[in-house]
Amino acid sequence: MYVDYINLINGGILVGLILLAFYFVVMNMRTFLLPEHVGHVVAFGLDGEADNVLGIYKDCNSCQISENSGRLAFPIKIKLDDKSVVDAEISPCSLCMDKVKVGDRVGVTTVGSRCIAQKLGKLTIRHNSD
Repeated sequence: MYVDYINLINGGILVGLILLAFYFVVMNMRTFLLPEHVGHVVAFGLDGEADNVLGIYKDCNSCQISENSGRLAFPIKIKLDDKSVVDAEISPCSLCMDKVKVGDRVGVTTVGSRCIAQKLGKLTIRHNSD
């Protein structure tokens, strides 16, 4: 009898974990398929602290970008299609892997109190300005 309850609890936990993982995958897909804003990278760093990020950090194994408030992100400035300039964060890994440089089109999505930028892909819905 107790074995049935334990199996029922384990099954419920497993279904809950699968639904949570599905939610995270869908939310991640939303950030690069349906960004809230689209714009161009204007500068790396908030106060010109790094002009050529890819020139400094060519090797991902020796990445020396410091943690900021417990999260690993690099600040960038983005000029949106409506001509406003916003401060956002981008993953240092996407700087190397996506080869993000000044002038590239990126999508910006607000998650909580953070603005997250990702390079636009070919499947992105919002290529053109609104």
